[in-house]
Amino acid sequence: MSMHVTGIQVLAATGYMEPMTCATVGWASRTVNSKLQMTLLDQSKTVIESMQNLLIAAKDAGGSRKVISCELLSVF
Repeated sequence: MSMHVTGIQVLAATGYMEPMTCATVGWASRTVNSKLQMTLLDQSKTVIESMQNLLIAAKDAGGSRKVISCELLSVF
């Protein structure tokens, strides 16, 4: 995978973070069940943290196919 393709994929992945965060906060603010609010917020936090770790691994790999495949295997 070339550095350019990796950059495009990282950009696409980061494009999902803000809308998900906004939608989660919006939905949680309209829910009266506090337990349900916390569950949704905690699960969304886990997804965002996992995406952050994946993006850091891609950055550290610098686009190297061998390093990216090793990093991804260790994440999953």
